[in-house]
Amino acid sequence: MATVKKVATSKKCDQELLKKLEETGALYNEHLGWWRIRPNLNDFKGQVVAQGEDNAAVIAIENHPEYGKDGGDFSSRVSIVAGLQGHALHECNLIEEVTPISDAAGVYITQRGDTQVPWNLVSPIGQHSEKWDYGESKKMKGTGKGSYYRGLSDVTLFADTIQLVARGGGVNIYGGGVGSTLSSGTPNETFVGVNLIAGNRIDDHDPQKTLDDSNQYQIPAYSLQPLVKGHSLQRYLNRLIRKLQKQNSKDFSGEMKNTITEITDVAALFGGFFSAGAGAIKAGTLILKVPLIINSLGESVTGMYNSTVAEINTSAAFSESYLSKHNKTN
Repeated sequence: MATVKKVATSKKCDQELLKKLEETGALYNEHLGWWRIRPNLNDFKGQVVAQGEDNAAVIAIENHPEYGKDGGDFSSRVSIVAGLQGHALHECNLIEEVTPISDAAGVYITQRGDTQVPWNLVSPIGQHSEKWDYGESKKMKGTGKGSYYRGLSDVTLFADTIQLVARGGGVNIYGGGVGSTLSSGTPNETFVGVNLIAGNRIDDHDPQKTLDDSNQYQIPAYSLQPLVKGHSLQRYLNRLIRKLQKQNSKDFSGEMKNTITEITDVAALFGGFFSAGAGAIKAGTLILKVPLIINSLGESVTGMYNSTVAEINTSAAFSESYLSKHNKTN
């Protein structure tokens, strides 16, 4: 539904529009002073391929403002916009070029440009904190905005909500490694990967300090961190589980050995005439230790059981498992 806006009769252009609407009868619900907004593209520098008759839907081709000024070649942009200028649209304003950050929603295909600049996006490449203090001084430089993605082609979707819907499933995102050259002709030798950035914010962090598990170093909430690879994680966990199994088995064997030794000592003491009293004393001590021995043996058995079950419960059949077949990354 296109935006409907009230006429401000104090403006000359609105008075002219109101007169035109009165003549054509193109008023909404017979309420005088309301009309459906249509962008004024009379001074548009590019080519308008299609425009809604009574709304702000536009398909436009233009030389990219940053790289195609004064008719420069190899710097074009195609914009498919639903809601040109968004809620700020007014027919009195002459629109010379598409400014994506102002639009309600659109698809922008650029041949060459500063990919992140139109939306003031923070780049995952570059330094963000001051003097590499990893944000400890609370001073942020605000850098990394388009420093890497300059002079590249791009396809950007911009809206309040963006959805990728696959009827049959299978949403594939390829991050690099396609084609031998970039759009500019330079060699395509590296790829950045796939970054998920929340809140258009990236905090620097010290990779070495993140290995410290003493909690003395606080990892920033918005630091970019690698996704866990399920199969590699499982191999590592399996090694830990086997180590725990061996340790639990060793503990269990030790407890059993100590218990048998003490029982043997008591039996030996009772076997001697002069040592019967000592045997009775040691037997009493051993009886008092029985609950502790049972508890210790029980913990060892429980540990062995839990480590075995943990290895079994990692099946990819469960959607909650980190090995779930429903989500994968490399």
